[in-house]
Amino acid sequence: MRPHRHALTACLLFVAATVSTSPANETKPLAAWSFKQDSSGWTAIKDCSLKVSDGVLRVQCTGNDPHMVAPVMVKAGWHRLTLRARFRGRINGQVFWETRTRKGFSEAQSETFQFRSNGNNWTDHHVFFHSDSDLVQLRLDPRSRKGRVELAAISLERKQPPAPLATPVKRIKAPAGFQVELLYSVPIKQQGSWVTLATDPKGRLITSDQYGKLYRVTPPPIGQSDKGIKLEPIPADIGMAHGIVYAFDSLYVMTNGPKAGLYRVTDSDGDDQFDTVKKLRDVPGGGEHGPHAVILAPDGKSLYVCAGNHTNLPKMEKSVVPRNWQEDILHERMWDAGGHAVGKMAPGGWIARINPEGTVWELISVGYRNEFDIAFNADGELFTFDADMEWDIGSPWYRPTRVCHVTAGSEFGWRSGTGKWPTWYPDSLPPVVDIGPGCPTGITFGTGAKFPAKYQKALFLSDWSYGILYAVHMTPNGSTYSGTAERFLSAAPLQLTDVLINPSDGAMYFTIGGRRTQSGLY
Repeated sequence: MRPHRHALTACLLFVAATVSTSPANETKPLAAWSFKQDSSGWTAIKDCSLKVSDGVLRVQCTGNDPHMVAPVMVKAGWHRLTLRARFRGRINGQVFWETRTRKGFSEAQSETFQFRSNGNNWTDHHVFFHSDSDLVQLRLDPRSRKGRVELAAISLERKQPPAPLATPVKRIKAPAGFQVELLYSVPIKQQGSWVTLATDPKGRLITSDQYGKLYRVTPPPIGQSDKGIKLEPIPADIGMAHGIVYAFDSLYVMTNGPKAGLYRVTDSDGDDQFDTVKKLRDVPGGGEHGPHAVILAPDGKSLYVCAGNHTNLPKMEKSVVPRNWQEDILHERMWDAGGHAVGKMAPGGWIARINPEGTVWELISVGYRNEFDIAFNADGELFTFDADMEWDIGSPWYRPTRVCHVTAGSEFGWRSGTGKWPTWYPDSLPPVVDIGPGCPTGITFGTGAKFPAKYQKALFLSDWSYGILYAVHMTPNGSTYSGTAERFLSAAPLQLTDVLINPSDGAMYFTIGGRRTQSGLY
Protein backbone atom coordinates (compact mmCIF):
# COMPACT_ATOMS: atom_id res chain seq x y z
CA MET A 1 0.00 0.00 0.00
CA ARG A 2 1.32 3.46 -0.67
CA PRO A 3 0.09 7.02 -0.62
CA HIS A 4 0.35 8.76 -3.98
CA ARG A 5 3.93 10.00 -3.58
CA HIS A 6 4.19 8.10 -0.26
CA ALA A 7 5.08 4.41 -0.47
CA LEU A 8 3.18 1.82 1.52
CA THR A 9 3.26 -1.33 -0.55
CA ALA A 10 1.13 -3.63 1.46
CA CYS A 11 2.30 -5.62 1.64
CA LEU A 12 -2.54 -17.90 -2.57
CA LEU A 13 -15.36 -39.40 -12.60
CA PHE A 14 -16.97 -41.32 -14.90
CA VAL A 15 -20.49 -41.46 -15.96
CA ALA A 16 -21.78 -43.20 -18.94
CA ALA A 17 -24.79 -43.62 -20.95
CA THR A 18 -22.28 -45.53 -22.85
CA VAL A 19 -19.19 -44.23 -21.13
CA SER A 20 -17.17 -42.22 -23.60
CA THR A 21 -13.51 -41.55 -22.91
CA SER A 22 -10.93 -39.36 -24.57
CA PRO A 23 -7.27 -38.42 -24.10
CA ALA A 24 -6.44 -36.21 -21.14
CA ASN A 25 -6.45 -32.55 -22.06
CA GLU A 26 -7.96 -29.30 -20.92
CA THR A 27 -10.97 -29.30 -23.24
CA LYS A 28 -12.21 -32.86 -23.74
CA PRO A 29 -13.52 -34.92 -20.81
CA LEU A 30 -11.67 -38.03 -19.71
CA ALA A 31 -15.05 -39.66 -19.23
CA ALA A 32 -18.62 -38.50 -19.76
CA TRP A 33 -22.03 -39.91 -18.94
CA SER A 34 -25.32 -38.88 -20.49
CA PHE A 35 -28.53 -40.68 -19.63
CA LYS A 36 -30.50 -41.15 -22.83
CA GLN A 37 -31.40 -44.79 -22.20
CA ASP A 38 -30.09 -46.10 -18.90
CA SER A 39 -27.89 -45.26 -15.89
CA SER A 40 -24.79 -45.71 -18.05
CA GLY A 41 -22.75 -47.76 -15.63
CA TRP A 42 -23.83 -46.10 -12.40
CA THR A 43 -25.14 -48.57 -9.82
CA ALA A 44 -27.09 -47.72 -6.68
CA ILE A 45 -25.37 -49.27 -3.65
CA LYS A 46 -27.21 -47.98 -0.58
CA ASP A 47 -30.11 -45.74 0.44
CA CYS A 48 -30.99 -44.69 -3.10
CA SER A 49 -32.67 -45.78 -6.32
CA LEU A 50 -31.87 -44.77 -9.91
CA LYS A 51 -34.43 -44.17 -12.65
CA VAL A 52 -33.83 -42.81 -16.15
CA SER A 53 -36.49 -40.93 -18.13
CA ASP A 54 -36.37 -38.16 -20.71
CA GLY A 55 -32.56 -38.23 -20.69
CA VAL A 56 -32.36 -37.55 -16.95
CA LEU A 57 -31.01 -39.78 -14.18
CA ARG A 58 -33.32 -39.33 -11.21
CA VAL A 59 -31.65 -40.30 -7.95
CA GLN A 60 -34.15 -40.86 -5.16
CA CYS A 61 -32.33 -40.86 -1.80
CA THR A 62 -34.18 -42.96 0.77
CA GLY A 63 -31.81 -42.78 3.74
CA ASN A 64 -28.98 -40.80 5.29
CA ASP A 65 -26.11 -42.50 3.44
CA PRO A 66 -27.12 -42.67 -0.22
CA HIS A 67 -24.37 -43.57 -2.65
CA MET A 68 -23.81 -44.91 -6.15
CA VAL A 69 -20.70 -46.14 -7.97
CA ALA A 70 -19.31 -46.39 -11.49
CA PRO A 71 -16.13 -47.95 -12.93
CA VAL A 72 -13.47 -45.67 -14.43
CA MET A 73 -10.05 -45.96 -16.04
CA VAL A 74 -8.28 -42.62 -15.73
CA LYS A 75 -4.66 -41.70 -15.07
CA ALA A 76 -3.53 -40.15 -11.79
CA GLY A 77 -3.52 -36.38 -11.33
CA TRP A 78 -5.90 -33.50 -10.89
CA HIS A 79 -9.53 -34.05 -11.86
CA ARG A 80 -12.64 -31.94 -12.10
CA LEU A 81 -15.93 -33.78 -11.67
CA THR A 82 -18.85 -31.83 -13.14
CA LEU A 83 -22.44 -32.64 -12.22
CA ARG A 84 -25.14 -31.06 -14.37
CA ALA A 85 -27.81 -31.22 -11.72
CA ARG A 86 -31.21 -29.99 -10.65
CA PHE A 87 -32.46 -30.03 -7.06
CA ARG A 88 -34.13 -27.74 -4.60
CA GLY A 89 -32.35 -26.02 -1.71
CA ARG A 90 -28.96 -27.10 -0.41
CA ILE A 91 -27.28 -30.48 -0.69
CA ASN A 92 -24.22 -31.76 1.16
CA GLY A 93 -22.47 -34.58 -0.65
CA GLN A 94 -19.18 -36.34 -1.15
CA VAL A 95 -17.08 -37.88 -3.93
CA PHE A 96 -14.87 -40.91 -3.23
CA TRP A 97 -12.34 -42.51 -5.57
CA GLU A 98 -10.69 -45.93 -5.62
CA THR A 99 -7.27 -46.32 -7.24
CA ARG A 100 -5.07 -49.17 -8.42
CA THR A 101 -2.85 -48.90 -5.37
CA ARG A 102 -5.51 -48.15 -2.73
CA LYS A 103 -8.48 -50.46 -2.93
CA GLY A 104 -11.86 -49.53 -1.54
CA PHE A 105 -13.21 -46.16 -0.51
CA SER A 106 -11.95 -44.09 2.41
CA GLU A 107 -12.26 -40.58 3.79
CA ALA A 108 -8.61 -40.01 2.87
CA GLN A 109 -9.57 -40.34 -0.80
CA SER A 110 -12.65 -38.16 -0.85
CA GLU A 111 -13.83 -34.60 -1.21
CA THR A 112 -16.99 -33.12 0.29
CA PHE A 113 -19.15 -30.57 -1.47
CA GLN A 114 -22.05 -28.27 -0.74
CA PHE A 115 -24.24 -26.96 -3.54
CA ARG A 116 -27.38 -24.81 -3.77
CA SER A 117 -30.07 -24.71 -6.46
CA ASN A 118 -33.57 -23.34 -6.96
CA GLY A 119 -34.90 -26.63 -8.32
CA ASN A 120 -35.95 -25.15 -11.66
CA ASN A 121 -32.77 -24.74 -13.70
CA TRP A 122 -29.97 -27.09 -14.73
CA THR A 123 -26.66 -25.96 -13.22
CA ASP A 124 -23.10 -27.26 -13.55
CA HIS A 125 -21.51 -27.98 -10.17
CA HIS A 126 -17.78 -28.79 -9.88
CA VAL A 127 -15.73 -30.89 -7.48
CA PHE A 128 -11.92 -30.88 -7.76
CA PHE A 129 -9.78 -33.71 -6.42
CA HIS A 130 -6.30 -35.17 -6.85
CA SER A 131 -5.43 -38.87 -7.08
CA ASP A 132 -1.90 -40.21 -6.57
CA SER A 133 -2.64 -43.35 -8.58
CA ASP A 134 -4.82 -44.28 -11.56
CA LEU A 135 -8.56 -44.24 -10.87
CA VAL A 136 -10.55 -47.48 -11.13
CA GLN A 137 -13.89 -46.56 -9.55
CA LEU A 138 -15.87 -43.54 -8.41
CA ARG A 139 -18.46 -43.27 -5.69
CA LEU A 140 -20.92 -40.40 -5.58
CA ASP A 141 -22.88 -39.54 -2.45
CA PRO A 142 -25.29 -37.02 -4.02
CA ARG A 143 -26.68 -35.82 -0.69
CA SER A 144 -26.56 -36.67 3.02
CA ARG A 145 -30.26 -37.27 3.67
CA LYS A 146 -33.53 -38.21 2.02
CA GLY A 147 -34.55 -36.33 -1.09
CA ARG A 148 -34.14 -36.25 -4.86
CA VAL A 149 -31.36 -35.11 -7.17
CA GLU A 150 -31.70 -35.08 -10.95
CA LEU A 151 -28.63 -35.48 -13.15
CA ALA A 152 -28.57 -34.59 -16.85
CA ALA A 153 -24.86 -35.36 -17.29
CA ILE A 154 -21.68 -36.15 -15.41
CA SER A 155 -18.17 -35.61 -16.74
CA LEU A 156 -14.58 -35.97 -15.57
CA GLU A 157 -11.86 -33.69 -16.89
CA ARG A 158 -8.15 -33.22 -16.36
CA LYS A 159 -8.25 -29.84 -14.66
CA GLN A 160 -6.63 -28.24 -11.63
CA PRO A 161 -8.65 -26.14 -9.19
CA PRO A 162 -8.58 -22.37 -9.66
CA ALA A 163 -5.59 -20.61 -8.16
CA PRO A 164 -6.30 -19.54 -4.57
CA LEU A 165 -6.92 -15.84 -4.09
CA ALA A 166 -6.27 -13.81 -0.99
CA THR A 167 -8.67 -11.01 -0.07
CA PRO A 168 -8.98 -8.72 -3.12
CA VAL A 169 -7.53 -5.24 -2.76
CA LYS A 170 -10.85 -3.66 -3.67
CA ARG A 171 -12.31 -4.96 -0.40
CA ILE A 172 -9.62 -3.35 1.76
CA LYS A 173 -10.49 0.04 3.21
CA ALA A 174 -7.48 2.35 3.55
CA PRO A 175 -6.99 6.06 4.33
CA ALA A 176 -7.22 8.51 1.46
CA GLY A 177 -3.96 8.73 -0.47
CA PHE A 178 -2.81 5.19 0.30
CA GLN A 179 -2.72 2.33 -2.19
CA VAL A 180 -2.72 -1.40 -1.36
CA GLU A 181 -1.15 -3.97 -3.67
CA LEU A 182 -1.69 -7.73 -3.45
CA LEU A 183 1.70 -9.23 -4.22
CA TYR A 184 1.00 -12.95 -3.78
CA SER A 185 -1.85 -15.33 -2.99
CA VAL A 186 -0.28 -18.28 -1.19
CA PRO A 187 -1.31 -21.78 -2.40
CA ILE A 188 -2.34 -23.38 0.88
CA LYS A 189 -1.66 -27.02 0.06
CA GLN A 190 1.83 -26.30 -1.25
CA GLN A 191 3.06 -23.35 0.86
CA GLY A 192 0.74 -23.24 3.85
CA SER A 193 -0.44 -20.16 5.69
CA TRP A 194 2.09 -17.43 6.50
CA VAL A 195 2.29 -15.92 9.98
CA THR A 196 5.52 -13.94 10.32
CA LEU A 197 7.67 -11.48 8.36
CA ALA A 198 11.25 -10.22 8.46
CA THR A 199 13.61 -8.45 6.06
CA ASP A 200 17.22 -9.14 5.12
CA PRO A 201 19.88 -6.56 4.13
CA LYS A 202 18.88 -6.86 0.45
CA GLY A 203 15.27 -5.91 1.16
CA ARG A 204 14.02 -9.45 0.67
CA LEU A 205 11.32 -10.79 2.96
CA ILE A 206 11.59 -13.90 5.11
CA THR A 207 8.36 -15.61 6.09
CA SER A 208 7.15 -18.88 7.57
CA ASP A 209 4.19 -21.18 7.20
CA GLN A 210 2.59 -21.62 10.64
CA TYR A 211 2.95 -25.40 10.31
CA GLY A 212 5.69 -25.66 7.69
CA LYS A 213 8.86 -24.28 6.20
CA LEU A 214 10.50 -20.88 5.75
CA TYR A 215 10.47 -18.93 2.48
CA ARG A 216 12.39 -15.98 1.06
CA VAL A 217 10.49 -13.47 -1.06
CA THR A 218 11.91 -10.86 -3.43
CA PRO A 219 9.10 -8.34 -3.96
CA PRO A 220 8.65 -6.41 -7.21
CA PRO A 221 9.18 -2.63 -7.33
CA ILE A 222 6.44 -0.53 -5.76
CA GLY A 223 3.50 -0.13 -8.09
CA GLN A 224 4.53 -3.11 -10.24
CA SER A 225 2.76 -5.97 -8.49
CA ASP A 226 1.88 -7.42 -11.90
CA LYS A 227 5.54 -8.45 -12.25
CA GLY A 228 5.08 -10.94 -9.42
CA ILE A 229 7.42 -12.01 -6.67
CA LYS A 230 10.42 -14.33 -6.62
CA LEU A 231 9.79 -17.09 -4.07
CA GLU A 232 12.50 -19.40 -2.73
CA PRO A 233 12.14 -22.10 -0.08
CA ILE A 234 14.86 -21.75 2.54
CA PRO A 235 16.83 -25.03 2.54
CA ALA A 236 17.62 -25.04 6.26
CA ASP A 237 15.79 -27.72 8.22
CA ILE A 238 13.61 -25.40 10.26
CA GLY A 239 10.07 -24.07 10.19
CA MET A 240 6.86 -23.45 12.16
CA ALA A 241 8.23 -20.02 13.10
CA HIS A 242 6.25 -17.36 14.95
CA GLY A 243 9.17 -14.93 14.95
CA ILE A 244 12.11 -14.22 12.63
CA VAL A 245 14.74 -11.49 12.56
CA TYR A 246 17.90 -10.99 10.52
CA ALA A 247 20.77 -9.87 12.76
CA PHE A 248 24.48 -10.55 13.24
CA ASP A 249 24.74 -12.16 9.76
CA SER A 250 22.16 -14.76 10.81
CA LEU A 251 18.49 -15.51 10.92
CA TYR A 252 17.18 -15.86 14.45
CA VAL A 253 14.07 -18.01 14.39
CA MET A 254 11.62 -18.58 17.25
CA THR A 255 9.81 -21.81 16.48
CA ASN A 256 6.63 -23.29 17.83
CA GLY A 257 5.56 -26.93 17.92
CA PRO A 258 7.34 -30.03 19.25
CA LYS A 259 10.85 -28.53 18.93
CA ALA A 260 9.96 -25.07 20.23
CA GLY A 261 12.90 -22.81 20.90
CA LEU A 262 15.19 -20.09 19.62
CA TYR A 263 17.47 -21.05 16.73
CA ARG A 264 20.28 -19.34 14.85
CA VAL A 265 20.36 -20.10 11.12
CA THR A 266 23.43 -19.24 9.04
CA ASP A 267 24.90 -19.51 5.54
CA SER A 268 27.89 -21.84 5.95
CA ASP A 269 29.51 -21.40 2.53
CA GLY A 270 28.56 -17.91 1.35
CA ASP A 271 26.22 -19.05 -1.43
CA ASP A 272 23.35 -16.84 -0.21
CA GLN A 273 21.47 -19.85 1.15
CA PHE A 274 20.70 -20.44 4.82
CA ASP A 275 21.74 -24.03 5.45
CA THR A 276 23.02 -24.44 9.02
CA VAL A 277 20.79 -24.55 12.09
CA LYS A 278 21.88 -24.22 15.71
CA LYS A 279 19.48 -24.35 18.62
CA LEU A 280 20.33 -21.65 21.15
CA ARG A 281 17.81 -22.56 23.83
CA ASP A 282 14.67 -24.61 24.40
CA VAL A 283 11.63 -22.46 25.04
CA PRO A 284 9.17 -24.85 26.70
CA GLY A 285 5.82 -23.96 25.20
CA GLY A 286 3.68 -24.61 22.17
CA GLY A 287 0.54 -23.66 20.34
CA GLU A 288 -0.75 -20.16 19.87
CA HIS A 289 0.17 -19.13 23.43
CA GLY A 290 3.72 -20.41 23.04
CA PRO A 291 6.99 -18.72 22.03
CA HIS A 292 6.48 -15.86 19.59
CA ALA A 293 8.58 -12.92 18.40
CA VAL A 294 12.29 -12.19 18.26
CA ILE A 295 13.48 -8.67 17.36
CA LEU A 296 16.70 -6.67 17.30
CA ALA A 297 17.34 -4.09 20.01
CA PRO A 298 17.72 -0.44 18.88
CA ASP A 299 21.42 -0.41 19.79
CA GLY A 300 22.04 -3.40 17.53
CA LYS A 301 23.81 -5.29 20.31
CA SER A 302 21.14 -7.62 21.65
CA LEU A 303 17.83 -9.31 20.88
CA TYR A 304 14.44 -9.32 22.57
CA VAL A 305 12.05 -12.27 22.61
CA CYS A 306 8.51 -12.78 23.90
CA ALA A 307 6.21 -15.69 24.70
CA GLY A 308 2.60 -16.24 25.75
CA ASN A 309 1.20 -17.53 29.02
CA HIS A 310 1.42 -21.23 28.07
CA THR A 311 5.21 -20.91 27.86
CA ASN A 312 7.20 -21.79 30.93
CA LEU A 313 10.20 -19.62 31.64
CA PRO A 314 13.40 -21.03 30.17
CA LYS A 315 16.59 -20.61 32.15
CA MET A 316 17.15 -16.91 32.87
CA GLU A 317 20.69 -15.96 33.81
CA LYS A 318 19.52 -12.48 34.84
CA SER A 319 16.28 -10.73 35.74
CA VAL A 320 15.29 -7.12 36.31
CA VAL A 321 11.87 -8.44 37.34
CA PRO A 322 11.70 -9.34 41.05
CA ARG A 323 11.49 -13.14 41.13
CA ASN A 324 9.08 -13.22 44.07
CA TRP A 325 5.94 -13.23 41.93
CA GLN A 326 2.85 -14.93 43.36
CA GLU A 327 -0.81 -15.13 42.43
CA ASP A 328 -1.67 -12.35 44.95
CA ILE A 329 -5.42 -13.03 44.88
CA LEU A 330 -7.51 -11.99 47.89
CA HIS A 331 -10.73 -13.75 46.87
CA GLU A 332 -11.22 -17.37 45.88
CA ARG A 333 -10.42 -17.77 42.20
CA MET A 334 -12.88 -19.19 39.69
CA TRP A 335 -11.01 -21.02 36.94
CA ASP A 336 -12.23 -20.68 33.38
CA ALA A 337 -15.32 -22.87 32.94
CA GLY A 338 -14.11 -23.98 29.53
CA GLY A 339 -10.83 -25.24 30.96
CA HIS A 340 -8.58 -22.66 29.32
CA ALA A 341 -5.32 -21.99 31.20
CA VAL A 342 -6.52 -23.92 34.26
CA GLY A 343 -3.51 -24.42 36.49
CA LYS A 344 -1.40 -21.84 34.66
CA MET A 345 0.24 -19.63 37.25
CA ALA A 346 2.28 -16.43 37.37
CA PRO A 347 4.27 -14.95 35.78
CA GLY A 348 2.22 -15.56 32.60
CA GLY A 349 3.53 -14.25 29.29
CA TRP A 350 7.02 -12.78 29.42
CA ILE A 351 9.63 -10.71 27.55
CA ALA A 352 13.40 -11.22 27.76
CA ARG A 353 16.63 -9.75 26.40
CA ILE A 354 19.40 -12.03 25.12
CA ASN A 355 22.92 -11.66 23.79
CA PRO A 356 23.72 -12.58 20.15
CA GLU A 357 25.13 -15.97 21.15
CA GLY A 358 21.95 -16.83 23.04
CA THR A 359 23.90 -17.72 26.17
CA VAL A 360 22.66 -14.97 28.49
CA TRP A 361 18.93 -14.42 28.94
CA GLU A 362 17.60 -11.56 31.06
CA LEU A 363 13.95 -11.36 32.10
CA ILE A 364 12.58 -7.87 31.39
CA SER A 365 8.80 -7.93 31.89
CA VAL A 366 5.99 -10.35 32.85
CA GLY A 367 2.25 -10.59 33.42
CA TYR A 368 0.90 -10.84 29.87
CA ARG A 369 -1.78 -13.14 28.54
CA ASN A 370 -0.52 -13.65 25.00
CA GLU A 371 1.59 -10.84 23.55
CA PHE A 372 2.39 -12.09 20.04
CA ASP A 373 4.87 -9.40 19.02
CA ILE A 374 7.00 -6.55 20.39
CA ALA A 375 8.33 -3.35 18.80
CA PHE A 376 10.58 -0.39 19.64
CA ASN A 377 9.70 3.19 18.79
CA ALA A 378 12.20 5.73 17.46
CA ASP A 379 13.13 6.70 21.03
CA GLY A 380 14.05 3.12 21.97
CA GLU A 381 10.93 2.48 24.08
CA LEU A 382 9.46 -1.02 23.88
CA PHE A 383 5.76 -1.80 23.36
CA THR A 384 3.54 -4.83 22.93
CA PHE A 385 -0.09 -5.65 22.09
CA ASP A 386 -1.55 -8.06 24.65
CA ALA A 387 -4.54 -10.34 24.15
CA ASP A 388 -7.88 -10.42 25.91
CA MET A 389 -9.69 -13.53 27.13
CA GLU A 390 -12.67 -13.29 24.79
CA TRP A 391 -14.81 -15.65 26.87
CA ASP A 392 -14.64 -13.13 29.74
CA ILE A 393 -16.39 -10.33 27.83
CA GLY A 394 -19.06 -8.83 30.05
CA SER A 395 -17.49 -10.00 33.29
CA PRO A 396 -15.87 -7.67 35.88
CA TRP A 397 -12.47 -9.28 35.31
CA TYR A 398 -12.47 -8.90 31.50
CA ARG A 399 -9.38 -7.11 30.16
CA PRO A 400 -9.58 -5.92 26.53
CA THR A 401 -6.74 -6.23 24.07
CA ARG A 402 -4.38 -3.41 24.95
CA VAL A 403 -1.12 -1.68 24.17
CA CYS A 404 1.44 -1.96 26.96
CA HIS A 405 4.57 0.14 27.46
CA VAL A 406 7.18 -2.48 28.33
CA THR A 407 9.47 -0.98 30.96
CA ALA A 408 12.29 -2.82 32.70
CA GLY A 409 11.02 -4.88 35.62
CA SER A 410 7.35 -4.34 34.82
CA GLU A 411 4.45 -6.61 35.80
CA PHE A 412 1.09 -6.40 33.98
CA GLY A 413 -0.92 -8.67 36.23
CA TRP A 414 -2.27 -11.48 34.10
CA ARG A 415 -3.58 -14.28 36.28
CA SER A 416 -5.74 -17.18 35.14
CA GLY A 417 -9.51 -17.23 35.50
CA THR A 418 -10.98 -14.47 37.65
CA GLY A 419 -7.60 -13.69 39.17
CA LYS A 420 -6.51 -10.93 36.78
CA TRP A 421 -5.22 -7.85 38.55
CA PRO A 422 -7.16 -4.60 38.05
CA THR A 423 -5.18 -1.85 36.35
CA TRP A 424 -5.31 0.25 39.54
CA TYR A 425 -3.18 -2.22 41.50
CA PRO A 426 -0.07 -0.25 42.52
CA ASP A 427 2.22 -3.15 41.61
CA SER A 428 0.72 -3.57 38.11
CA LEU A 429 1.23 -1.15 35.25
CA PRO A 430 -1.80 0.15 33.32
CA PRO A 431 -2.08 0.00 29.52
CA VAL A 432 -1.26 2.87 27.20
CA VAL A 433 -4.58 2.37 25.40
CA ASP A 434 -7.34 -0.25 25.44
CA ILE A 435 -8.27 -1.50 21.98
CA GLY A 436 -11.18 -3.85 22.75
CA PRO A 437 -12.09 -7.38 21.68
CA GLY A 438 -9.71 -8.87 19.15
CA CYS A 439 -6.81 -11.22 18.49
CA PRO A 440 -3.40 -9.50 18.55
CA THR A 441 -0.76 -10.68 16.10
CA GLY A 442 2.12 -8.75 14.48
CA ILE A 443 3.00 -5.14 15.33
CA THR A 444 5.48 -2.55 14.08
CA PHE A 445 6.22 1.15 14.32
CA GLY A 446 6.11 3.28 11.18
CA THR A 447 9.74 4.30 11.64
CA GLY A 448 11.40 4.52 8.22
CA ALA A 449 8.14 4.42 6.28
CA LYS A 450 7.64 6.82 3.39
CA PHE A 451 4.39 7.93 4.98
CA PRO A 452 3.05 11.21 6.34
CA ALA A 453 4.79 12.16 9.59
CA LYS A 454 2.06 11.04 11.99
CA TYR A 455 2.12 7.52 10.56
CA GLN A 456 5.90 7.33 10.80
CA LYS A 457 5.46 7.71 14.56
CA ALA A 458 2.44 5.40 14.84
CA LEU A 459 2.38 1.90 16.26
CA PHE A 460 0.61 -0.45 13.84
CA LEU A 461 -1.33 -3.32 15.42
CA SER A 462 -2.66 -6.41 13.63
CA ASP A 463 -6.01 -7.79 14.77
CA TRP A 464 -6.46 -11.26 13.30
CA SER A 465 -10.07 -11.92 14.22
CA TYR A 466 -11.68 -8.62 13.17
CA GLY A 467 -9.47 -7.92 10.16
CA ILE A 468 -8.26 -4.51 11.31
CA LEU A 469 -4.83 -2.91 11.18
CA TYR A 470 -4.83 -0.15 13.79
CA ALA A 471 -2.54 2.87 13.87
CA VAL A 472 -2.00 3.96 17.47
CA HIS A 473 -0.89 7.56 17.90
CA MET A 474 0.89 8.16 21.21
CA THR A 475 1.97 11.22 23.14
CA PRO A 476 4.27 11.33 26.19
CA ASN A 477 2.40 11.29 29.49
CA GLY A 478 4.69 11.56 32.49
CA SER A 479 7.09 8.62 32.41
CA THR A 480 4.93 6.73 29.91
CA TYR A 481 2.47 7.44 27.09
CA SER A 482 -1.21 7.83 26.35
CA GLY A 483 -2.68 7.05 22.97
CA THR A 484 -5.60 6.85 20.59
CA ALA A 485 -6.30 4.12 18.05
CA GLU A 486 -7.26 4.70 14.41
CA ARG A 487 -8.57 2.05 12.03
CA PHE A 488 -5.91 2.22 9.35
CA LEU A 489 -6.86 -0.79 7.20
CA SER A 490 -9.81 -3.16 7.39
CA ALA A 491 -11.58 -5.81 5.33
CA ALA A 492 -13.56 -9.00 5.72
CA PRO A 493 -11.79 -11.32 5.75
CA LEU A 494 -8.38 -9.83 6.53
CA GLN A 495 -6.89 -12.21 9.08
CA LEU A 496 -3.70 -10.21 9.67
CA THR A 497 -0.67 -12.12 10.90
CA ASP A 498 2.31 -9.75 10.64
CA VAL A 499 3.34 -6.31 9.42
CA LEU A 500 6.65 -4.50 8.90
CA ILE A 501 8.28 -1.51 7.25
CA ASN A 502 10.90 -2.53 4.69
CA PRO A 503 13.88 -0.17 5.08
CA SER A 504 14.93 -0.79 1.48
CA ASP A 505 11.88 0.92 -0.04
CA GLY A 506 10.04 2.54 2.89
CA ALA A 507 6.93 0.49 2.14
CA MET A 508 4.71 -1.41 4.53
CA TYR A 509 4.30 -5.14 3.93
CA PHE A 510 1.76 -7.34 5.66
CA THR A 511 0.54 -10.91 5.57
CA ILE A 512 -2.80 -12.53 6.17
CA GLY A 513 -3.38 -16.19 6.99
CA GLY A 514 -2.91 -18.36 10.06
CA ARG A 515 -4.79 -21.46 11.24
CA ARG A 516 -4.55 -22.86 7.71
CA THR A 517 -6.69 -20.07 6.24
CA GLN A 518 -6.03 -18.48 2.85
CA SER A 519 -2.81 -16.51 3.07
CA GLY A 520 -1.63 -13.50 1.12
CA LEU A 521 1.26 -11.04 0.97
CA TYR A 522 0.45 -7.34 0.45
